[in-house]
Amino acid sequence: MRRQIWLEYKKVWNEVTRVSVAVMCIVAVLHLLVYLNLQYRAIDSQGQIVEGLASYRALREASEAVKGTMDGDYIKALVESYNNSFDKAYMAEHRGFLGTGGMTKYMVPNYFVNYVYFGAYMSNGNNKIGLDYDFLESEETFYQTYRETVKEHLLLVSYTEEQVQILEKKIR
Repeated sequence: MRRQIWLEYKKVWNEVTRVSVAVMCIVAVLHLLVYLNLQYRAIDSQGQIVEGLASYRALREASEAVKGTMDGDYIKALVESYNNSFDKAYMAEHRGFLGTGGMTKYMVPNYFVNYVYFGAYMSNGNNKIGLDYDFLESEETFYQTYRETVKEHLLLVSYTEEQVQILEKKIR
């Protein structure tokens, strides 16, 4: 039996098959590298547009400035920093920047904040990164609004009212 399996394997993996699989792998890797190099771009910490694979490194370095715990001071600093940033001005001029592979250091924290406003209907794009909301005035109002949004989302996703009430008790 073992000999038969070996012979079948040998018949399937002949020279033509091995060469064609190797060529396919090489083409796939080249396609991936070309796609990544052409598609992605980021705004670095100096306000320059960096394209290609270097955009990931530039984004990681620029994102160090927005690291922190989402408390009241962080939220106020984030709003002030974003409103005075090159990123906001650039995205106002280039409406499709985030929807076409563009990245900025404000994407993750701003999308987190915008989830509170848009809820389950949150998507990406320039219009989902702004920070002009009343609930950002204090940490307490932000987290209260966040809890309400998560509750609405859970009810929409198929949690029952009882399950959501149990989760609320555990949160408090």
